Amino acid sequence: MKFKFYLFGALLLNGFFFNFQLVQAANLIELSNDDIDNDNDGVIDEVNTVTENGYHSLYAETDPKSATLFSESISSVKGSKNGKIKVTFNDGAVYKYAVFDNNTAIKTIVKQHKKSGYLLTINYNGQKLKLINPYTGVTVKTITLSDQPFSSNSLKQLNLQSKQDDNIEAVITSQEDSLVRVMLLKINPTKPNITITATVTYINELVDVTNTVLSDTSVVLRNSTEQNLREYRVTSDYQLQIR
Repeated sequence: MKFKFYLFGALLLNGFFFNFQLVQAANLIELSNDDIDNDNDGVIDEVNTVTENGYHSLYAETDPKSATLFSESISSVKGSKNGKIKVTFNDGAVYKYAVFDNNTAIKTIVKQHKKSGYLLTINYNGQKLKLINPYTGVTVKTITLSDQPFSSNSLKQLNLQSKQDDNIEAVITSQEDSLVRVMLLKINPTKPNITITATVTYINELVDVTNTVLSDTSVVLRNSTEQNLREYRVTSDYQLQIR
């Protein structure tokens, strides 16, 4: 933890009156793009970390279950290299959190869970998913997706089977050579908890995982030109069946 000391108060010297007071300020936060060294470490406009700056004092106690509070507090989230993510707060502060212990140029996949303020993050090789508190960078849930690494991965969200509830489900599509894996996950931000309800595989090297399309009752795999290659029906118990 970083501490700074400042001197303010009152002093009469040669006819002039000076104010001085000793104040300790802990965990000063750097704000981006203001050309000011806000945290007084000699570097202007750098990214904050929990190690160097502590949690953001204005947001650390914010409820991560609230999607409304997320939109009021955070302007963007982005994946970064080496298992990290960047969170930009509405006051201009940018935090970098270490989510996965990786040494890779491939950026971490990260998206806000649309029904809450939690962040869904996927490791660069598609093997693990973590649910992250965006205000502290703390991991609240980790699940293993696969023992096998996948070089291409995508994350999509939608309220599937919307007649049943208003929850937001996640679909992860992963690919390694011609092997394609599709996983359907139920997200419960209240507990919080993540449950894998279905996993299917498909052999087709033409699949572009970023073009996966979700609708109320289906998951469609497409190629790079957005042509449909395979469609799965989402059942009432959140299984995936070939149509």
